[in-house]
Amino acid sequence: MIKLTSETVHKLMLVCLANDDSQETITIDGLVNSYLLDKAKIASRSEQIRDLLDQLQDPFQASKGGGWSFLNACNDRDGHLWTGEHRTMEALICLGIAANRAKWLMKEMAHIMPGGVPYVVVGIEPTSQEKSL
Repeated sequence: MIKLTSETVHKLMLVCLANDDSQETITIDGLVNSYLLDKAKIASRSEQIRDLLDQLQDPFQASKGGGWSFLNACNDRDGHLWTGEHRTMEALICLGIAANRAKWLMKEMAHIMPGGVPYVVVGIEPTSQEKSL
């Protein structure tokens, strides 16, 4: 199993970034950054992305908590700080969104949420149609 660390997320994001926009790409909007990702690279690493998201705390999990504030994504399921940087948390969530395994909740209402950030849910299983994208 791949371990949730800042280094792991950074490496995975670098691998999944599109080299140019002539490939089959998807743009994922984070809170601050937008990522142009290669669909084939995301698809081939979907299980790694799922493994990383599964290491977030239970309130984030669709089957357990149903979503939690983005601000809490800095801790793993054991309550240990795995990153101290919001941009790394954002990258993880955006990889999850690209793999159809995460989504922002109430992003349009973030300005009234604690810390001005939306909630996030992970552990979503992609539909058969999403798997084919």
